[in-house]
Amino acid sequence: MATLAHFHGVVLNGVAAVPGAHVYVRREDNLGRLATIWNDQDETDPAANYITADERGRFDFYARGGFYRIRAEAIIDDEPWVDEWENVSIGTNAATDVDVGRSGGTPLVFEEETADAAPAQGGLRFSASLEDEGDTGFVYVSELNVFGGSIDALIESFDRTGGTNHKGTIRVQSAGSGSTWREAVITGAVIDAVNYKKVPIEFVDVDGTFTAGDPISLIFTPAGPGQASEVSYGGHAAYPGADTVEEALDASGDKLQYVTVTSATNLDTIRIRVESLDAAVVLRGSWDASAGTFPNSGGGGTAGAVIAGDSFIVSVSGTVGGVAFTNGDRLIAITDAPSTTVYASNWFKADYTDLLTGLTLGAALAACSAKTTPVDADVVGFGDSAASGELKKVTWANIKATLWAAWGALIAGGTNKSTPVDADEFAISDSAASNATKKLSLANLKTAIFSLMTTRGDMIRRGASGAERFAKGTEHTILKMGANDPDWSTLTALFDAVFGSTRGAILLRGDTGWEKLNPGTSGFVLTSNGSGADPSYAEPEAGGGGDVTKAQLAERDMQLAQLLGGRLQQVNCFAEPFASAAGVDAPNSTNELIIGGTAQPTATGTPISGATGTTMGTMINSGGIASAFNGVTNAAVANSARSAAANSYVGKNYSASPKRIQSVQIYGSNDQGYMQSSNPSTTWNLYAKQGGAPGSGTDGTLLGSVTFTDGTTADTKIITSNDPNTLWDYVWMHNALDNSILAEVVFSEATGADNLDLRLVASDIPDVPLSVDVYAIIEETDSLTVNTDLKIYGSRTGSAWEEGTEQKIEIAAGFYLWQATGIDVSGQSSADDIAARFVSANNKRFRIHAVAVYGRP
Repeated sequence: MATLAHFHGVVLNGVAAVPGAHVYVRREDNLGRLATIWNDQDETDPAANYITADERGRFDFYARGGFYRIRAEAIIDDEPWVDEWENVSIGTNAATDVDVGRSGGTPLVFEEETADAAPAQGGLRFSASLEDEGDTGFVYVSELNVFGGSIDALIESFDRTGGTNHKGTIRVQSAGSGSTWREAVITGAVIDAVNYKKVPIEFVDVDGTFTAGDPISLIFTPAGPGQASEVSYGGHAAYPGADTVEEALDASGDKLQYVTVTSATNLDTIRIRVESLDAAVVLRGSWDASAGTFPNSGGGGTAGAVIAGDSFIVSVSGTVGGVAFTNGDRLIAITDAPSTTVYASNWFKADYTDLLTGLTLGAALAACSAKTTPVDADVVGFGDSAASGELKKVTWANIKATLWAAWGALIAGGTNKSTPVDADEFAISDSAASNATKKLSLANLKTAIFSLMTTRGDMIRRGASGAERFAKGTEHTILKMGANDPDWSTLTALFDAVFGSTRGAILLRGDTGWEKLNPGTSGFVLTSNGSGADPSYAEPEAGGGGDVTKAQLAERDMQLAQLLGGRLQQVNCFAEPFASAAGVDAPNSTNELIIGGTAQPTATGTPISGATGTTMGTMINSGGIASAFNGVTNAAVANSARSAAANSYVGKNYSASPKRIQSVQIYGSNDQGYMQSSNPSTTWNLYAKQGGAPGSGTDGTLLGSVTFTDGTTADTKIITSNDPNTLWDYVWMHNALDNSILAEVVFSEATGADNLDLRLVASDIPDVPLSVDVYAIIEETDSLTVNTDLKIYGSRTGSAWEEGTEQKIEIAAGFYLWQATGIDVSGQSSADDIAARFVSANNKRFRIHAVAVYGRP
């Protein structure tokens, strides 16, 4: 006993299921009879053929493997409906080989390519010439369906029907849309190509748009007699001995060769329509009742004999067989060869005397009872102008909805009144009276609006639930917009909301508007940078960030000496080289301090994420500004930031959270280095600015530079900031040359400092000291604890050191006078020198501005 394949499908009309549809199953190799199908897999329960689809359009059956043709028939909206799926593969690859809901036929996939080449497995494509109805060209079809089964024989069978110029028709139907298809006539022989077939076609119907990858079905309908000028016949499986179409038809006894039609006619549609009728009534013509006899000719029978169902319109009134007929009535035969004189059991009269006309309709309406208040379900008759005046009905609910939709356009087309007066009225829906329609005068509307305001200065605003009173604010408050509603605010609160609440910040007019300038480093002064530039904070002695001269250091020494009452024998403000240093920021090769004439610990930093802040600058070519902060340090020039002109720059806007900058690390591209197409000497500059955004690549404070000869690799460069203490709003890299490149920029925020060990050069004094006093002016970025975070030592040899006991006195905001007096150096080797040493701990940040040492004999 064979094991059968199980097939299941859904009958669809477009996207809607067709419940109750009759489904017929035939084998493709024997279309003359219905196939044998079963209800079970073991062939013990034969199934009826046809199958009735369930309420969801579903059906299933069991059958032996092979190619089948499945046909669904139904009556939809009083019209016959047919759909047919050809070459349905059952049991050849899987239990279910095709989803009948996809419109049947051979399952394929649409390709957008138009080249004369083999499609992918299961693919179908059209030549470029095929777009609209009437276009001719080729359809290219894979020799395999989407499941890998061969359809080579199926496509070659196109040649075995029709004539040389009309082999039949194909329909390419979308499986997902009932409104997308292409129908075409096969205009010539199928051409065999490598792994695909080329079928010449002409489009006859086009609808919808296919997209690449759409599941589709290919449905073939062979041409019949009369559809081609040169008809050929390839035989019929049911009648293998027939050599022609006529012989095959004769063999079946159908004699269909005698059927002649003048246009395309679907005989299945006719059959379904006829089968759905209990009795057919056919109008044959008119009949003159005044002749005195019933008609005996002009019917549908042989030689015009009258048969049952023949109908005649009464053209002239009269009485026949004792029955009166009026012009317009219908006479219908209810038996074949009816009597010409006897009415009973031969004829039926359809009385049309009560047919409503334009004249009688008015009288009929006048005779109806009245209903003063129509409800939504009531209907009104009207003549449909879009359907040649056909009488139709509309509900009262739809009339109201149509009038409401048109109300705005009717108002817009009315006459305008520019100055309404109190007596003018509006239509309203009264919510307190079940939304009854009422009128409202302008005077009453104004009274209702003004009733919301109770105090002089009140306003009306739209709140969360509707219009409401907006009480006036207190004196000197201003109106501001909140997250949802306007409200009153003080000027201070408004400035805090817009510019922040940082203590010490000032408001200035920048290049594009008012903006905030954050507080500068303690001790710095606000300095004008001239017309067309924003002011900024700067260290007074540095004159805008340059080196401090020895003359300026000497002047600072004198200030310290005066502060201490002139009791000093030796003052050292780093005007001379110091002896040695560890963890000291930026000394030069001769141990001279070059950053503002001060000594400070080397700052340590933490890299700032590339996602922090907002990118800015003019290096917009190649990968653009964003590519310099994407975290990719090994990138080609195409994926790097490249300048658009000379003096370009790229950086970050940190104004929402200003940063102290310790250093920057930059990377060139991995194929061009830092300059495109050449390797010159180049300089990269680190700039920063407070307040407004930079107007150019050099509109800021220079924090450091690096100069080198470019190569073609992405070697990294590091620039250490000469000011790690100031909070900067904007930080950027600048290069004066065009075609400059940066693959990545990593700014580091100053978050700590190295521990410092600074020893001053010993100075000769007249006598051998027994004790040493050390004084220093120190600017504390981080708060320092005496004898812990910073320790001071004294010496009379410059090599042996004794720790002192420190004290500190605040002399200005953030500035302290540190002193360690009476440091006992008598136990050291005898020498007439004095020297000081500073050692820090706990990674604190500070600056030593001046040092004075006094030796006591």
